[in-house]
Amino acid sequence: LQFINYGASVPKKIQSGNSKIWECAKVALQATPEQRTADDVENIVKFSKRLPFFKYIVNACREALCKDMQLLTLEKGEAVFRGPKDAEFVWFIVVKGRCDMVIRSDQQGKEYPLRVFEESETFAVSYLTLLTGDSGIKGEVVAAESGTMVARVSVAEENRGDFKSMTKPLLYEELA
Repeated sequence: LQFINYGASVPKKIQSGNSKIWECAKVALQATPEQRTADDVENIVKFSKRLPFFKYIVNACREALCKDMQLLTLEKGEAVFRGPKDAEFVWFIVVKGRCDMVIRSDQQGKEYPLRVFEESETFAVSYLTLLTGDSGIKGEVVAAESGTMVARVSVAEENRGDFKSMTKPLLYEELA
């Protein structure tokens, strides 16, 4: 994990902007997974090819992940995690905007920033757990600005074994 750096930085861009691929994927992501057509899933798959998270994912697994992907649009300060259902095998990718990982002190509830997630960066509940453990420290990832868009990627049980083996190279890259 790379910790917060308040110095000058250039945010990474995934070229979401107003590209045709992003616009088609955004429209597709506004439909529920059950309502998506094959064309919708294909548009999401095309967009996913721009995301480092999917770098080592083979097409069959990529399609399954994209079929169930959700797009969350958040207001400034709104929490990304939605409860226990986001604890295991759920990943979040910043598509637009920025998210901040913060911890809160028990006494005064003051927030301390730990990490900034820029566009195209990925995080999960496990990142907070890694830093806080069983210490009782409260942590959260929140939208740093209104209109932040985050893709929620949930890995179905039948894809978890493949997913673990395919994402190991990405984990090693992040740790390097």
